[in-house]
Amino acid sequence: MYNTERFQSFSAIDSCGTMLFEKYLFDKISHYEIIARDFLTENDIKEKDSILHEIESAKNAIIQTINYSLQGRRLLALMTLLEFVNKHMPPLCHEEIGCDFYRMRVFEDKRSREIKELFHIPFDKQGIVKTQRYSMPGLPCLYLGKSLYGCWEELNRPPLHSCMFSRLSNTKVVKLWDFRIPDKIENVDELKKLLPIMPLLISCSIKVSNPKDNFKPEYIIPQMMLEILSCGDEISKINGRKPANIMGIKYRSVLTNNDFDFPPSKSDNIVIPAMRGTEKYDSRLCDLFQITQPTCEEFEKIRYRQLIIDGGAAFEEIDTYKNSLFGEMETFISSTDTFPLLNIENEPLGKDNNFRT
Repeated sequence: MYNTERFQSFSAIDSCGTMLFEKYLFDKISHYEIIARDFLTENDIKEKDSILHEIESAKNAIIQTINYSLQGRRLLALMTLLEFVNKHMPPLCHEEIGCDFYRMRVFEDKRSREIKELFHIPFDKQGIVKTQRYSMPGLPCLYLGKSLYGCWEELNRPPLHSCMFSRLSNTKVVKLWDFRIPDKIENVDELKKLLPIMPLLISCSIKVSNPKDNFKPEYIIPQMMLEILSCGDEISKINGRKPANIMGIKYRSVLTNNDFDFPPSKSDNIVIPAMRGTEKYDSRLCDLFQITQPTCEEFEKIRYRQLIIDGGAAFEEIDTYKNSLFGEMETFISSTDTFPLLNIENEPLGKDNNFRT
C-alpha cells in the first residue's frame, strides 16, 4: 500500500492572486512533478521514468488547453483536453442505491417551498444559471453534497436562518468520475493511473481569485471536463470505445478549512449535468432521485425545540460531526416517518411553475 497523503495539499490550492493564471498553474504542476519524482524514488517504483514522462505530457496538455482557451480557440482547447482524457481516463467511483445526498438553497422567504425548488434549476429558467466550477452559464446542473456542512461551505457560509435543505436518495447506482485525491493507493497499478492524472486534478482544484468576475480561468478545465462527460456517447463513436454511462463528477470542495474538526469526506460533492428534453426537469434525474420536503433549522427548532436543545444525545460520542448542528439535522431529516422520500414532479416546458430564484 502506498501512502499518498503528501499529495493532499493539491486538493485545495490557494488562488493565484495577481499572477497570470496559466503561469501559476504551470508552477503548481511543476512543484507536483518534483514531489512525484521523490515519491517514486523513495518507493523504488521501477516504472519511474515512464510515469514522470506521462506527468510531463499531462502538464503540457493541460497548459496548452488553458492557453488555447484564453486565446478564444475553444475547439482546439477541447480537442487537446479530449486527447489527454482518452489516454488517461479519470478514476471511477460508484454511489450505491440508497445513498444520502443533500441540497441547500438560500431563500429570503422560507414559506411553502416545493421539493422541486431544491432540485436543479428548471430548463425554462436556465437564463439564471451562472458560471460555476463544473457548469457554464445557462446550463443547469444538479449539485449535491454528501453532507449539509459541505453544502453550506459551497454556498460560502450563508446565515443558516436563510437556508433550506432537503435530503435526496438515489434509486439506481450512480457512476461517476472521481476527482478526489486518495490518501492511500493499494497497488502499483493504481498508482500508475493516479500520478499522470494529478495535473488534471490540480487544474480543477485552484480557488478563485476574483469571485465577482464573470469569467474565471480557474473554471476552464472543470467546465470542459463536464462538457466532455456530457458528450460521452458521441465521443465514444469517435474513439471507438463503448459508452461508459458516467453521469457526473465526484469532487472535494476547494473551500475546505480547519475551522471545524470534521472529516474531509464531509466536503465531498457530486455534480451531474442536466440533459434538456421536453420537460422542465431532466427526466433521468427525476427517476434517479427521490427527495424530502424542504426544511430549515428554524422550522425544526419551532417544531421540536427539545430535540435541538438536547442535541439528541448527551455528547458522549467522539464523532464531532454527528454532534454538530449539521450532523443533528442530517439525523433528523433521515427519519422517513417525519421526512418521507418523495418523487420529483415534472412538467412540460412552457407550463408555468412556482420556481423561485
